[in-house]
Amino acid sequence: LSSIKYHAITKGVFIPMNFDLETLLGNFDGRTIRTVCFTGSRPNKLKGYVTANYNDFVHDLSSILEAVYNRLGAVKFISGGAQGMDQLAFWAVDQLKNRTADTNIQNILHVPFEGQDRIWAETGLFSRGQYQTIRQMADSTVIIAPSVDVNDKKAVCKALDDRNHSMADAADLVIALYPDTGWNTAKHSGTANCMQYAAKKQKPILQLMYDTNADQNSPLVITGITSYLFT
Repeated sequence: LSSIKYHAITKGVFIPMNFDLETLLGNFDGRTIRTVCFTGSRPNKLKGYVTANYNDFVHDLSSILEAVYNRLGAVKFISGGAQGMDQLAFWAVDQLKNRTADTNIQNILHVPFEGQDRIWAETGLFSRGQYQTIRQMADSTVIIAPSVDVNDKKAVCKALDDRNHSMADAADLVIALYPDTGWNTAKHSGTANCMQYAAKKQKPILQLMYDTNADQNSPLVITGITSYLFT
């Protein structure tokens, strides 16, 4: 994590500081953090569908999760199975499980509806094949809307939002991959919507920031980490 620049945010006010991760996580001391959920963008807003672009990110995220596990005691990690951040988070948790060999760590899926992978590529990164592997590997799976008509766009969008809300409801901490501090006023963003919902529910947020201006063929790099506490 040597390339990561750390920041701290208190009650949504940006205060740049040279915090290490241990100090940043100290903002959550005194809170019960057993369950963590993830939210973040799809591949088109990240680094596309090239595996090499995400290897370092997954490793760094897993290291962050190890610090969350060690410092805060989190053992349940919920992701949504979607392309992009959801699946990257699942693999980061899998690395954490392998590294710690702690059988209490659970890699949990909240799936919006059956068939969310119906138009994905058959093979490759973020493919149907990888999704089915994740489904088999998950310690448990919650299907949010089992009877959704996949051709009904409105119903699909509602199921996606309901999935995000169910993850936030179940979590003690939300880890969000979002590029800047404008999430609280952003519209037309599932990630921002999830963060806004979490804030309304007074759920702590650990935000991972990244550079959206970099070449999409370059690796996904965490450029800052920010914490939000709500009272």
